[in-house]
Amino acid sequence: MQFDLHYLMATDPTPLPPGLLEPETDEHQMMDVAVRTVAALCKEFVQLPRVSSNIGLMGTLPPPILHLPREKPLPKPREPTRWELFAKTKGIKKRKRSRLVYDEKVKEYRPRYGRNRRTDNTTEYDPIIPAKEGVDDYPGAKDAFTVVREARLARIAKNKAQRAANLRRGGRR
Repeated sequence: MQFDLHYLMATDPTPLPPGLLEPETDEHQMMDVAVRTVAALCKEFVQLPRVSSNIGLMGTLPPPILHLPREKPLPKPREPTRWELFAKTKGIKKRKRSRLVYDEKVKEYRPRYGRNRRTDNTTEYDPIIPAKEGVDDYPGAKDAFTVVREARLARIAKNKAQRAANLRRGGRR
């Protein structure tokens, strides 16, 4: 009998008794062969080296003897985004940058991006927006804070559209 304890598998290369695979054969004979094979597998399994852990004794399985192929084929490499192609042609390499950056206006470290980011255009951060002569001083001109908010929302919408196009082009959605 041969064992591959990594997969908890036992194989018996000896031929089955004659007539065992016939349809009218008593299934107790087949069960007897299966019980002997499982008993031999359990005997081998009990002889494995054991390691103590916080949940009790654990047996360590040996490396596999039979190397099984993958169930599914390897995933295809995704297409690079336009930025990745551009960065490759220009030789631009990604470098690690710290998440926090010191902000001179507020005199504290703030996140480089996200909520409370360094360049956040909030009334707390920029309470005064200077009016441009000839642009903001006529009656009916848009509020400067509204203009800043609309510009920020337009940037966010443009970024979402570009991200969606990149995902479609890269085949990720």
